[in-house]
Amino acid sequence: MTIIVIMATFAAGATCSRPIVLLFVIIAYTANSAIVPAASAFVIDLSTPETRNDCFSLLYIFVNVGCSFGPVVAGLLFYNHMRWIFYSMAGLYLIALYILCTRIKDHYIPHCRHSTKEEESLISITFHRPVLCIFIGCLIAITMCYMQLSYVLPIQLSDTFGLNTGSKLSSLLWTANGILCVILTPSMMLIIKRLDPLLNVVIGVLIYIAGFGIYAFPITVPLFTVSTVIWTIGEIFINTESTVFIAEMAPHTHNGRVISLYEFSRGMGKCIGPPIFSYALVYTNYSGIWISISVIFGVIAGILALLYRKSHHSHRNSANS
Repeated sequence: MTIIVIMATFAAGATCSRPIVLLFVIIAYTANSAIVPAASAFVIDLSTPETRNDCFSLLYIFVNVGCSFGPVVAGLLFYNHMRWIFYSMAGLYLIALYILCTRIKDHYIPHCRHSTKEEESLISITFHRPVLCIFIGCLIAITMCYMQLSYVLPIQLSDTFGLNTGSKLSSLLWTANGILCVILTPSMMLIIKRLDPLLNVVIGVLIYIAGFGIYAFPITVPLFTVSTVIWTIGEIFINTESTVFIAEMAPHTHNGRVISLYEFSRGMGKCIGPPIFSYALVYTNYSGIWISISVIFGVIAGILALLYRKSHHSHRNSANS
């Protein structure tokens, strides 16, 4: 898949001034989406349960480094050197492929030919694990609400501060978010790794209620800054621990496939979020949107807290028996 991304991004650079570039961008994006579960499965295989939190947090840090600097570089190249946006992407993927092939050893795990787990499909695995199924549904709802930072909030900022200042604040939002994730994640992991992954997700959703709920009040620049810091902390709790929790639920032979549910849930949330809230925005104001989102987060936190209590209770009973 990495080779497909390299070829597609290189072709996009060669055709960046023609409409066909969209086809190559779609191919590259699709192939990259297939890489993510495999990368997460690598992390699971190369880590132990004791180091898994640290490994996923490290992966999360470097993703945010890329998300912080990537748009800046692309912005500098966009007008006069657009093709080099794609050529540089192809070059970086080529370097990553070289490192992957020469520095990382794959672990082959012999399998039993007649193992029922090997024959079990992803759908069967999901529905045979109700906790996992409910968790994926909650992740879809979380992402659906989170996406309003990219949809409703920019519109609200433009209406409040004007198009020029509003667009600058929207750009600053994601730059600050990426920098905060890189700075705060290492220190926060000292707390996070001591707690159960599902409990960490509950804490993250509760923090989201505070961070997103601030937008229901008249926005000022100081309030905007405080809100960004608050929900970024919640994001660190949720994004680092969601993958860890899903990994714990996955059979060892299905790591990659089960981890792909994380990207599936995020993709579903991104798809359904803007249409739902654009329709809601017709009938309510910005405060109503953010209050609704806070209520949804409250319901999700309650559901996940019940799942945590149930799983914690069952683990305690099994330990006593």
